Amino acid sequence: MGFLKIIFWVVILIVLISFTLMNIKTEVGINVFPTSVGPDYNVRLPTLVFVSFLMGLLPYFLLHHATRWSLNRKLKKTTRELEDQKQAAAARTQAELAAHKDQFRESS
Repeated sequence: MGFLKIIFWVVILIVLISFTLMNIKTEVGINVFPTSVGPDYNVRLPTLVFVSFLMGLLPYFLLHHATRWSLNRKLKKTTRELEDQKQAAAARTQAELAAHKDQFRESS
């Protein structure tokens, strides 16, 4: 399965490099404000595509890490509670066992 991941990422990398090399000279004009007052920016096409990709990726990246952080916190809390319950049950079992031993000694 790791081999397929490597092949996938190599193919993606080759496609991105070929796109960049074919369009490196292409400039795209961007109007920030639709009126004639605002500045007009000229950027290269690969830069525009890369920045647009990162702008789309960032919210989902942040959401993924926030969700992961929240779930890890809940998991650690639940694990601590489970360990506390195990220790309490073990202590209760030891106390009951000691009480039964004392009753058995008194009855014999």
